[in-house]
Order: sequence, then structure tokens, then C-alpha cells
Amino acid sequence: MLILGVLGVLCRGACAPFARVFGVRALREIDAAGGIFGGRHQVMIGLVLGIIGSVFLVFGGVVFSLLVIRSHG
Repeated sequence: MLILGVLGVLCRGACAPFARVFGVRALREIDAAGGIFGGRHQVMIGLVLGIIGSVFLVFGGVVFSLLVIRSHG
């Protein structure tokens, strides 16, 4: 999840939705295991970066759409 989150931020959101989905799934598995699995902090960092990357993705899409509309209008 950490790698997907970092890539999501660096690639302006391309991997970010996957980091969010897999991060939530991994956190549920870690919580359900009752302390058997580690790596919760790494998953949380990846999840937060996935959310940030998703915001970049949406913001970039809005800006791109506005630029296209403005250039044709």
C-alpha cells in the first residue's frame, strides 16, 4: 500500500485509488487478525498518500476540463 500511495502522489493520482482500496482492505485484515499481522503504520501512510493522490487526480481532472471548455468556448 505504501508503494501505491507514493506512486499515486508522484504520478498525480494514477495509482491512488488502488492505494485507497487496498489500504482499507489491509487495515480491516490487520484489525481482524487481533495483532498477529504488523505493518499498520505503513498501511496508514499508504492510505493517506492514496487519499492525497486521489485529491490530485480529481483536481487535475477538473482543471483539465475547465481548460478544454475554455479553449473551445
